[in-house]
Amino acid sequence: MPIIRSDSLALHVTSADQQTALADTLALYRRLVRDLMTVAYTHWPQVGVCEGNAVVEVIERLIHPTQ
Repeated sequence: MPIIRSDSLALHVTSADQQTALADTLALYRRLVRDLMTVAYTHWPQVGVCEGNAVVEVIERLIHPTQ
């Protein structure tokens, strides 16, 4: 599975409210990514053999039921 590169972007936060909202969003994002990584590591035999977008389907199936 290839590693996807992510770039750092500068966000121009101009108010205390924006700074609070950004900090809250970042904290939530980090918590959710940590939870997703726990699922991926726990089920690596199923996830690791997938290629491309097939990984998304496997992870989605593990975290919530779809119809």
